[in-house]
Amino acid sequence: KRAFEEIGLDDPRISFEADSIQLRSALLLMLEPLELTYVVHLEAIVLTTQQSADDNWRAVVYNVTDLIDAARPSLATPSRDAPLPELVDFASLITLIEISVRPDTWSAGSGPSSDCLSMMVKDKKLLIIRQSEHGHLDIENLLASIRREMNRNRHQVSTEQSIAPKPPS
Repeated sequence: KRAFEEIGLDDPRISFEADSIQLRSALLLMLEPLELTYVVHLEAIVLTTQQSADDNWRAVVYNVTDLIDAARPSLATPSRDAPLPELVDFASLITLIEISVRPDTWSAGSGPSSDCLSMMVKDKKLLIIRQSEHGHLDIENLLASIRREMNRNRHQVSTEQSIAPKPPS
């Protein structure tokens, strides 16, 4: 309520109807016209201002085993425009995330510390990332993009192999 009062919103009641969309999308669509957003705090959805949300950070664990294990070696430093499946290690993936998702918020930038830690637990390769709610949404979208690109490349390679003429015996 305090955040609503700060922006002069006396009556925070909102009506919204949507079919077959994720709750996250519905919340963002519903709150955007009011210049509001949400955060997850103690397993509850809290409506708030964007400024308040950006100040409210949480850690999320991402399993990136498939991205690290399936990637081809690359000596190049990742960039926004580099081919996605060139990632090979934690450092390359972390660099790609930091330059692609809210680059001004990482500790190397000017924002609050939101460092990304990597760890291996048994056969799992994990990233622990501290970021804002919207930062996590952007990270999820980036990781999903990388996975789609890697799957597309795998499919393309397997199709090319299956249609290639077999050498004479």
